[in-house]
Amino acid sequence: MKSKPSTPCPTAAQVEAIEALRAAAASVDALTVVDEPTLEGADLSVKLSFDMSVFAPGPGGLKVGPVEEFTLTLPEGFPWALPRARVAHHRWLGEPHVLNGNRLCLFLDPQREWSPVAGGEGELARLWTWIDDAVAGRHNSATALHHGFGGVTSVPTSGAVTLVVGAELGGLRPGIRRITVEERSSHRLEVVAGDGSQGRKIPALLVVSHARRDRCGPPLAVAFGNGPAAGIGRIPEAGHDGGED
Repeated sequence: MKSKPSTPCPTAAQVEAIEALRAAAASVDALTVVDEPTLEGADLSVKLSFDMSVFAPGPGGLKVGPVEEFTLTLPEGFPWALPRARVAHHRWLGEPHVLNGNRLCLFLDPQREWSPVAGGEGELARLWTWIDDAVAGRHNSATALHHGFGGVTSVPTSGAVTLVVGAELGGLRPGIRRITVEERSSHRLEVVAGDGSQGRKIPALLVVSHARRDRCGPPLAVAFGNGPAAGIGRIPEAGHDGGED
């Protein structure tokens, strides 16, 4: 008789970090732990709600609502593996240190900025600092260039392909555009304006989201595909005031 697969359980470090977050929420009026933590595979995620009135806005700062929710994820290897943070919307697309439209870059240099002994208090302090700097306008677009093209993270998957959009195509209007993708190598595709002759040509569709030019430069390419329904996605324009998408 086959045994049933065991139900995943959080690690001791994950549980300890959640307890630290709950303790912080009990003593900080602006912070609330929303719902119970959930396991996503071996990663433990918890939703936090912040009263944003405690963060002083500054010139060019992040536009926020009265209350904002953030999801903190503690990977299986936490605290040796870095905690992650995300939001459930794309209102901050184009802002410095926002990746893929909704992932927050908490660390530019994890070797200096994260210590495993910090635990739950450390991850909360890091998120708090990120929000405080973002709302005050202290995030620097120049340092955000440490991220991949357009603030999109690389996918560490075997065989992943990088799509490069050159500056000459920066004038593409928002929407779904017909383009030509040239295969420069087995791991690199490049959007080309002309015929070119370096590699195999692939007709494709490009989804362009119009981001703020003072923050991220040209419009961002967020997806591509080889047919009318392939690789098509939609990300709201930066500054969109709607709810979760």
